[in-house]
This record gives sequence, structure tokens and C-alpha cells, in this order.
Amino acid sequence: MPKSKVSLDVTNPKNFVYDMDHCIKCKGCYWVEHTYMPGVEYSTRCPSATRYKFDSYGAYGRLRIGLGMIDGKLEYTKELLDILYKCQLCGACDVACKRNLDLEIELSLEALRVKAVKDGAGPMPAHKKVVQNILKSGNRFGLANGTRSKWLPANIKPAAKADVLYFAGCMSSFKSHRDSQIHS
Repeated sequence: MPKSKVSLDVTNPKNFVYDMDHCIKCKGCYWVEHTYMPGVEYSTRCPSATRYKFDSYGAYGRLRIGLGMIDGKLEYTKELLDILYKCQLCGACDVACKRNLDLEIELSLEALRVKAVKDGAGPMPAHKKVVQNILKSGNRFGLANGTRSKWLPANIKPAAKADVLYFAGCMSSFKSHRDSQIHS
């Protein structure tokens, strides 16, 4: 048990040293228990560890990396950032660990990304572009918001007042328009 008050604030990765240090690398966060597995093709939980087939890409590896980052023993490299950002933060590892060790895996991984941003190493270039687009235009594509409703057929006009609202979001609103801009 931690000897001090527990904080789940991801802006301070030191809040998760206990969790990172107490991971026993059992890979319960990676493998699906055989009693729940519908077949061998569904035997793993972690998309990035399954895809990249290297322990660093699983929660058990990332937590060890996190300890090295917090202790100042690891420098930011392209590879280290790749490992941190290849995690989808889907939470499968966190749910699995709650059954065994009850560690805060997902929050630990999120805290490492927050640390990378605070240290000026993150986010990744593709993420920076999305953030810049949102700040500039209010959508992830950087397109003018006046074109947001171009996906609607010309004969359909939104009502001024309605009982039901469909929020299309950026992808649905801009995808066909964005694709036509890219190809023209």
C-alpha cells in the first residue's frame, strides 16, 4: 500500500510511481484469460503490443520506461515517443490489471504523455497539426466552418427548432468535402 495520500492527477507522473513499480510483468494486460477467449485469433488484448511484438509496446514495458523517465535515466528519443504514442489508451490493459493487481495502468500511461508534452517532447507532429487546426478553425481538418454543412443534400434544410438533434461531428461534416478538396 502507498504510504502517502493517493492522487490520480495525471499532470504529475510521480503520482503513479507506485503503480509503475508494482507491475510484475505478468502480462495479464496482454493475454485474454483462456476461459473468456473465443479463439486463438482473439487471444490478446493490447493492440499495440500485438502489432509491434515487442515488450516495450505493452503496458508492462511502458511502465518500466515510465520509471526510467521519472528517474531521469531515459532521454526522449524518436523511438521512446513512438512507444508512448502507439498506445491507443483503449483501457484493455487497465481493466485486466484491475482483476489481478488493481494498478492504475491507463492513468500511468496518460501521465507519461502529459510529462512528454510538459517537457517539450510531445505531442507527435501529426497530433500537433491537429491541435493547430482546431485552434485555427475549430475543427481537426483546418477547413472553414462555413463548409461544415456541405455534406447535406441541397434539397434538405435543417429546421430552426427540433425535438431531435443529430450532431454530425467533424469527420462526417468535413470528410466528403475534405476529400474533394484534396483530389481537386
